[in-house]
Amino acid sequence: ERLNDALAEIQGRPADLIGRIRLGMPINFGNEHVLPVIARFSALHPRVEFRLVYDFGSVLERELLRGHLDFAIVDDVELHPKILKKPLYGETLELCASQKHFKNLKKVDHPGSEIFKEIPFVDYQEGAPLVRRWFAHHFRAKKFPIHLKGVVMDVTGITRMVVGGMGAGILPRYVAEEYVGRGLYRFRG
Repeated sequence: ERLNDALAEIQGRPADLIGRIRLGMPINFGNEHVLPVIARFSALHPRVEFRLVYDFGSVLERELLRGHLDFAIVDDVELHPKILKKPLYGETLELCASQKHFKNLKKVDHPGSEIFKEIPFVDYQEGAPLVRRWFAHHFRAKKFPIHLKGVVMDVTGITRMVVGGMGAGILPRYVAEEYVGRGLYRFRG
C-alpha cells in the first residue's frame, strides 16, 4: 500500500482504493440512507467491494468485536468500551397508531392514561425495547405494562402493522409524516 501511495504521489494522482468493506446497519436506515452513498462511492472507487449486514445493534456489536465487521451503524445502544462510537445521524422517533382502528385517540399527557392500557403495541424486538425507551424518554416511565401484539425487525413491517391497526409502534418521523394524511395518529410526548 505504501508503495502504491508513493507511486501515485510521484505521478500526481491519488491511488485507487482497493479492498473490501464489511459494514453492518439497521435495515431501513441502510436502504434509505447508506446504500445511495455506497453506490456513489462505488462509482468513484470501482475496485472497492462491499459486504453489508442488516441486524440489530447488539448483533452488530458482537460482529465488530469478533472482527467480522469493519464498521457498523447502530442506533442508540450502549457499546463495548473497545468500540469507538461517533454520532453520525440524528433521527426523531414517534409513537404512532391508526386512527381508523383506534377511534378514541386523543391528547395523552401521561403514561398512565387509559388509552395506553387499551392499545396493543408492536415493536422491532421481543420485550418492546423501543416502545419502552419512548415512554422512558417522554414520560420518565420505567415500568410500564405493554401488551406486545407483534414483532418484526424492520420499519416497513412495523409501518404496515401500525397502519393496519395491529397496534401502536415507533416510526421514524420521516416515515410517519408520509402517513399522517392517511389516518395515522402521532402521540405527543
